[in-house]
Amino acid sequence: MKACATRRPFVWGALASVLGYTLTAVAFYPGFMSADSLTQYESSKTLKFTDWHPPVMGWIWSLFNTLSDGPQGMLLWQLGLLWMALFLWYSSLLPTSRGAWALLAVGLLPWVLNFAGVIWKDAGMAFALALAVALGLSTTSFVTVSTSIFMLFYALSLRYNALFALPPLLIFLWSRWRPDAKAWQTIAISMLTLAAMLLATNVVNYSVLKAEKTSPSSYMMVDDLFHLSLREVRSLMPGISFSDIQHCAGRVIGQNRLVGRSFCLAEGRNFSNGNPLNTPELSKIWLDAVASHPLRYLQFRTAAFVYLLRTAQDSPYYIWHPGIDANSLGLVQTNNTLTRVVQWWVQGSARLAPLLFKPFIWFVLGIAVLTASLVQARGKSSNAALALSSSALLYILGYIPATPMADFRYVYWSVLAISLAAVLVLVGRGNHAAASWRLRPWLLSIPILLCAALVALYMNAQNAFDLRIDRQLWSQLRDHSIPVSGTPRLVGFAPASDGSYRITSPDPHLIYDLHTQVVASKDVDYLALDFHCEGRRALPLVQLFWWNDNQPTAREEQSTTFTPASGMNVISTRSLRGWADIGRLAHLRIDVDPNDACAFVRIGALHWVPRPP
Repeated sequence: MKACATRRPFVWGALASVLGYTLTAVAFYPGFMSADSLTQYESSKTLKFTDWHPPVMGWIWSLFNTLSDGPQGMLLWQLGLLWMALFLWYSSLLPTSRGAWALLAVGLLPWVLNFAGVIWKDAGMAFALALAVALGLSTTSFVTVSTSIFMLFYALSLRYNALFALPPLLIFLWSRWRPDAKAWQTIAISMLTLAAMLLATNVVNYSVLKAEKTSPSSYMMVDDLFHLSLREVRSLMPGISFSDIQHCAGRVIGQNRLVGRSFCLAEGRNFSNGNPLNTPELSKIWLDAVASHPLRYLQFRTAAFVYLLRTAQDSPYYIWHPGIDANSLGLVQTNNTLTRVVQWWVQGSARLAPLLFKPFIWFVLGIAVLTASLVQARGKSSNAALALSSSALLYILGYIPATPMADFRYVYWSVLAISLAAVLVLVGRGNHAAASWRLRPWLLSIPILLCAALVALYMNAQNAFDLRIDRQLWSQLRDHSIPVSGTPRLVGFAPASDGSYRITSPDPHLIYDLHTQVVASKDVDYLALDFHCEGRRALPLVQLFWWNDNQPTAREEQSTTFTPASGMNVISTRSLRGWADIGRLAHLRIDVDPNDACAFVRIGALHWVPRPP
């Protein structure tokens, strides 16, 4: 009877895991895919790989294609890793903890479920790491150890920056596999294992799968050289003019003007004679530039990292990917009832608690969970929580030298790991040893003070770390600018004190008449707008429209939307949709959305910068 009672939670947990797996597979079927996913799918069909995307993932995908061509094989594999990991975590707490069910519920949390069915290396890496650690909690055997090591290797092959996440996990696993080893021996064998995995990844990618080397690190180098060039007022990049750099500085990519500069610098270029953004000499140029300007480099990288964290002035970024991007491969995804439920759950949660979809809060929570795991008595659960939270924090910190964008998915492993660790700290106390090892009370002040400092940073990051790209660009263009003459016509605005406007209707906008200046669109290089939001309640957006006398009013296809900074905002016209073909400009219109984002709006002079002859 007792054995039956012991088996019952195990059976119910297995059934719940299968149900969770099935429901998420149906919700995301056949697998959500972005442009990156589609590129990897194509490589799985041709077996021609580059190191820009993980070759191992493309090769495994090709195996699934032999069974069922499309993304569904990778979807089922990816979700299988997640739900197997959660089931093993759940099983590790049986029968001592009644809260073990909470570990299965982690798979349904909106900040975990949002990307669970998107075919991304970020999700695959996170689930592989979770499974590797879960296997380490089970009985030590050749099968569990070898499978765990393979999962760690798979995770590292998916994302090279898993290198930052692996050390605490390896130390935890080897301490479980070799409990009698001394601490230094455990650390040594963990580092040797990591070195062997790095070597194996290199061999598999380039010697076995014959992946083409594309130097992904050049992406970060371009961002660094771009910023240093803007500060030096000269181009430091081969084949790129300073004029191109200025125009790129006026482009918003991923809600920012700091990173992702390779995209706008490469637009419209013919690289048949070689890509100047990816040449062997770029590394030397980058090293020389960073060595010559170390403080400017550190300032830029810190600002880019804070941009990833999404502080008080920033909204969550890219927390949901809708279905499958448009493609020529015939891949489509149709929303079903479960898809809509998941989308409602994720987006509704983000509206109610946007902080939980910002990497910043997960960094703070990671510190809190790490501290709690140290205070608890040593045991299987507290040690696992310590390893997970340490791994999560190191993974986030690993983006300091290499922030790519602000996508929430970049910290997906940290979010999953901290969620698991928090549950272990809260419900896993039954797995602790009888003896207790606790921190001295004064040591607890360190994480408390650190969290307080981080909260202060959260509230004041824009002032402390904003590099004011627009301000730098405007200082270089101001002397050549021409103010738009005349007083704008106000719609939905009422004049207030100090030249500011109070919003009075749902669609507030200003319209400038350009007839007296006779401005041709082809003669305008930049537009500059002085914008201030007073009494801010939400993140404001500005939409700029332009049209000529051949049309009666503004059109969406002749507009651009951006998140304005406080002060002068500079916009390059080079890439604006339909700008070059508009001919003589008749009107410019400025909309502010949402209408309740600011108590008052102050819009200063609007300028345009003529194109050099």
